[in-house]
Formats: sequence, structure tokens, C-alpha cells
Amino acid sequence: MFVRIMSLAALLTGLLACETETPCTRYADYVCSCHAEDTGFDCAEIEALAENPSQAVADECAADLADLQAEDDANGETCAI
Repeated sequence: MFVRIMSLAALLTGLLACETETPCTRYADYVCSCHAEDTGFDCAEIEALAENPSQAVADECAADLADLQAEDDANGETCAI
């Protein structure tokens, strides 16, 4: 029984250690893929923010992504990630 518990604990630890997608990683992916040539964005800086964002930063990333995608849509620009 102890071995089973330890195996389950190891599995859960491994799953939790996997990188999870956050609003900031989605924003960084979009900016770095779709606006790489745009000097108004610093891809490296946005990727750094995506590493361990606070809830406030994650909320800001989600809002910024929605705004940027809406702006791109309004301008007829499309980008698939």
C-alpha cells in the first residue's frame, strides 16, 4: 500500500511540475507569432512575464490579448497560432 501511495505521489508531483498554459503564455505566443516584426511589442519581455505571473498580471495578459485580437480583427489581420 505504501508503494502505491508513493507511486501516486510521484505521478502527481510530475503532473504538477508540467508547465500549464496561462493567459500570459497565450498572450506571449500570440504577440511573438503574430507581431514579431512590430516594434511596439517586446516578445522577450512578454515571455518573461509569462513565466510566473501573479493573478493581477494574468488578468492583464488576458485583457491585453483580447484587445489585441479585437484590434487585429478590426484591421482585417488574421493570425493563427
